[in-house]
Amino acid sequence: MALIKVKYGENEADIMKGGSPEEDCSLIEFCLKTKGYCCIGDAVDEASMQKARDEILDLEGLGKLKVPNSLVQDGLLGPDGSAQIAEMEITSFTEDAIAPEGEELRKIDLMMWSLSKSVILCQESLGFEGTSRSTAFIHQSGDTGEEMELTDLEADKWSSIFLRRKVAILVFLGPDSGTLELQPYDEDANPSEITTYPGLVVLLRTDQLSFKHESTGVTSCISSFIMQDSILRMDKAVREVHMTPAAEAIEKWIENRLMEMKAEEDEETVWGEDTPRGFVLAMNHACTKVAHTVIRGASFRMPVSWHMHRNFAGYLGGSDVVTEVPSMRWDHSAIYDPNPMGWKTPGHPTTHCRHGSYVDGVEFFDNKLFGLSPAEAKGMDPSQRCLLECAYGALHSSGIRKSKMMNSTTGIYLGISFSEWDYTERDKDPLLAQQVVIEAICCGRVSFCLGLKGACLSIDTECCSALTSVANASEAVALKGRGRYQEHSIGAAVYLQLAKAYWAIWSAAGILSGKGRCFTWDQSAEGGVRSDGLGALVVKRAIDIVDGEVIQDEPDHFGVIYGAGMVHSGQMATLHAPNSISIQESLRESVRRGDIQAFDVDAVECHGDANLLCDAVEVAAINKGLRDGNSYEMLALTAGKTNVGNAKEAAGLYQIMKVICAARMGTMPGNQHLCQLNPHLDLEDTSVHLLTEPLEFRLKSCFQHAFARGMGGTNTSLLFHGAVNETLRPPPKPCPEELRPKLTYWPAGGGSLDDTGYARRAYCISGTWNGWSLDQKMQEEEEGCFAATVVLGENRWEQFRILIDGDPDRALHPNRYKAPKGTLVFGPEPVEDDSSWLIDGRQQYTTFERNNEDGSAQYDFLEYSSGDQGVAGTEYRVRLYIAGKWRTVSWTKLESTKELTDSDRGTYFILGDWDNYLMSMGIEMEADASKPGVFTAELPRTHRNGARFLIVRNKDPTQMIYPLQVDAGMEAPVVGPDDILYDTQWALPGSKTLKVTLAMTTEGTKDVKKVTWEAV
Repeated sequence: MALIKVKYGENEADIMKGGSPEEDCSLIEFCLKTKGYCCIGDAVDEASMQKARDEILDLEGLGKLKVPNSLVQDGLLGPDGSAQIAEMEITSFTEDAIAPEGEELRKIDLMMWSLSKSVILCQESLGFEGTSRSTAFIHQSGDTGEEMELTDLEADKWSSIFLRRKVAILVFLGPDSGTLELQPYDEDANPSEITTYPGLVVLLRTDQLSFKHESTGVTSCISSFIMQDSILRMDKAVREVHMTPAAEAIEKWIENRLMEMKAEEDEETVWGEDTPRGFVLAMNHACTKVAHTVIRGASFRMPVSWHMHRNFAGYLGGSDVVTEVPSMRWDHSAIYDPNPMGWKTPGHPTTHCRHGSYVDGVEFFDNKLFGLSPAEAKGMDPSQRCLLECAYGALHSSGIRKSKMMNSTTGIYLGISFSEWDYTERDKDPLLAQQVVIEAICCGRVSFCLGLKGACLSIDTECCSALTSVANASEAVALKGRGRYQEHSIGAAVYLQLAKAYWAIWSAAGILSGKGRCFTWDQSAEGGVRSDGLGALVVKRAIDIVDGEVIQDEPDHFGVIYGAGMVHSGQMATLHAPNSISIQESLRESVRRGDIQAFDVDAVECHGDANLLCDAVEVAAINKGLRDGNSYEMLALTAGKTNVGNAKEAAGLYQIMKVICAARMGTMPGNQHLCQLNPHLDLEDTSVHLLTEPLEFRLKSCFQHAFARGMGGTNTSLLFHGAVNETLRPPPKPCPEELRPKLTYWPAGGGSLDDTGYARRAYCISGTWNGWSLDQKMQEEEEGCFAATVVLGENRWEQFRILIDGDPDRALHPNRYKAPKGTLVFGPEPVEDDSSWLIDGRQQYTTFERNNEDGSAQYDFLEYSSGDQGVAGTEYRVRLYIAGKWRTVSWTKLESTKELTDSDRGTYFILGDWDNYLMSMGIEMEADASKPGVFTAELPRTHRNGARFLIVRNKDPTQMIYPLQVDAGMEAPVVGPDDILYDTQWALPGSKTLKVTLAMTTEGTKDVKKVTWEAV
């Protein structure tokens, strides 16, 4: 592809130093938006450049200029332009600031700061958010012949810069000239060359253009980048639009490097300061060498809903599902006494708690599904019935049908303690007594009814029974030895509140709260409330080996169990007291088995049973175990018991459910009832965060712990890994192709239009000044440039479109209303809407914010002058540029002005409610020959109720003149001609013949209009 050299005047610059800052800023905006780059000539004087070059030579002598890796060179000025680079220190804005690299280099850096501000002022029209500026980089051209290795720290730094940068500022210092090659990210575009000479500054869009610099001699350059920091926090689908070839190359290198790091890692590996922490985190999220277990199916029965994601949605909203004990369970008034010491009442102990959480539908059961007779089902413990349905539901959701369950090696591990069924107030059948007094039958019932021939264990470790059962189920499916292994395992737990017999005992033990809630981590903590809970999880190996081939589990699972840690507290002062060291050991063991680092863990779903001292010990132990002192990586702590209560043996199921849903939704729910912190908690020197509102994870995937402890001294933790489920939480849609930032025009051209895109006779311009007629042809000034002169009317703005060969069905337009110059050109096609360009010579206004003395914000209007500002009669040269498939429209204000003729001034009409404001029925106003700008019209006699009217120019609905009041009088402010933005009009008195006068004058830069009337 041939290079096309584009010249911009004798100096090959768009702007020469010395212009007004306002005009320079406007030109920079126009050039960057239109062609993607802007050249500023003679920006640095020769003496300053010589001093700067000497300072660079001094830095080279000190060995501060380094040869970068080829990937970095390709992202900067290329192998020749960035043969050696050095990063400058951040420059202070004070004149007497220390300049480590040299005074002149510091001055050039300050100049780049000034240019950055000019670009950031127009960032909205450029389509990005410039929120920061990179440090300056010194470039020295040449050929070193070296290939430097890219370090992890360098890759991390440059990947961030290449991804975030939007505009590059290049200051060429010489002494030799060179060539800057620019190439749009468009396969049809031709590359373009710009001759760089000492003192030239080039601003270019790095998100639109690739670039490299070459020189036959020695050339020095200083660069800096304007960056959009929010890109780092964007979803991958959205971030894709910001990816450039340089950023993609570094990212691909990092992906390969992460796999190398994981392959090199072993138990003794310690990643030092030469490895970015982000690399280690990303490595552990993306790669693993340890066989893990996936959760393939799940079924829960929870208060309010049996659907876990609906329950979790309530947790995100701060739901509290605790209620008073329902009468369907028992009559709680018989044992309730608000006195906290009621448990001491002789012969009739009472409880001071009357709240709990309860699962609906425990009385329902499909006995036929499990081959049980109605009589047997009637006498069964509800825990058995509900567990059967949950186990079957979990297996079914994992894709296992009932016929496949029979005689399978599936094992079941059930967390369960004594059942309250035997203490319910009911008629007992002595023939069925055996099955209700043996808790082990609950677990065996599942294996019996479903035909499961794997292990069948009942586990009782009190409140950590559920986590212990899931940990054992996960361990059971691992490949070990030569024996028969279980393909699937069920981890389940069950606890139902069926009787009131133990409530007084629990009150005496301080387990229940008279306030009826779990105030975990709050100063009001005094125990909790009970909750029903039951559910089952189906786990299997994440990877199987079949005939020597590795088969990975499908990614549509609920989550991955990375590791488990089960540690007993050992010998202590008391059996049930929490032990900080054992809690830490449990957490660290699961981290070690998961083959990750403790800092990778994002959140912990805590035991948090609302005991002042125990809660404080647990928080301190978690902080010590997973953060080991203060760290900038905060660890979120949550406690589901604040939402639902304590489900005892099944409490861990709620923790697992919460962890699963949080990962799939990418959001951690807040804790409830946390108003004033537990006085035993000191969070000042910790890295934990007790959430009080929902908070998103730092990445789309996350590591979470679920931790629980039992009264017998067992501490159990499970480490889970999960990612956002894009079905439940769809990712943001990528930016549509038509909305992505594009170059409006590329001077070097490339590609071609079809035959209908070119004029055979002439391009015609039509607009508001000629009533959109087709009689004004554009002249060809040079190849690919067609121009016409437009005279500004007395209203100081004009709209226009361009027609190919004068054909209205082949219009060129900007596809937007009142578009500025430099926008994309659409067509040829018929234009049915108001798509047009706008030349606006009026005074421009913007808003700016300032702070009042009380700190409140106040917005004021600020006048500013644009390059198009003019007076009536000002002439503008409108140009249509065509280069290959690229087209744009621009205009420049000429020095000449023209005396307006009557046709230039336009014609004004009065529209009234007497003819329903029909444009065709408008009454033409006559121009006053003795008073320019004055128009009058006599109206017919008005109705006795009066009349209302508006004024329109050239019968163009986009040129309405109207008041800023409803039913306005002669004193109302007048605006226009413009689009009518408000439903306002003038009101005339009734039963009179009136003459209406429109007077238009210009006072300085402001247009003044006055509408009056008088009786004839």
